[in-house]
Amino acid sequence: MRVFHAKGRTDVYEEHGTGRPSVISDALLRRREETIQANRRLTLRELHKIIPRVSMKTFHECVTVTSGYHKLCARWVPKMLTEEQKEKRMGFSLDFLTPYADTGDEFLNNIVTARSLHLASSTYSFIWRDILQGKTSTTMMRSKMKLKCSFDNRR
Repeated sequence: MRVFHAKGRTDVYEEHGTGRPSVISDALLRRREETIQANRRLTLRELHKIIPRVSMKTFHECVTVTSGYHKLCARWVPKMLTEEQKEKRMGFSLDFLTPYADTGDEFLNNIVTARSLHLASSTYSFIWRDILQGKTSTTMMRSKMKLKCSFDNRR
């Protein structure tokens, strides 16, 4: 308190404009917005490589908190499938139900089950989306999957 009064200040509250200037400028916000609009599938690291002037933490805050963007994962759920995809799904189900109706439980003994399954996905299925946007897209997104599994056929 003595330091404030020694410098001639009478108010102990922060004055406007004091402190370190913000790294997030209007130009940075415009460039970030243009980059995201050009390609919504960019990861945060790819965005940071394009605009490397600020730290990763500050850039994350700029994208998520300041702009209100968050990551969405494109997941296939039955209500989002097209009619063609729903028909394929129904066909696969019938392919299993028909032999089961003919042979009964013996058909189930011939099915190979997975003992352990590990599925890893890359972030190609992620897109940046504004919180205020509406429905999700029904288009298929590019993704890379790596599947490791071991099988067991018990009789």
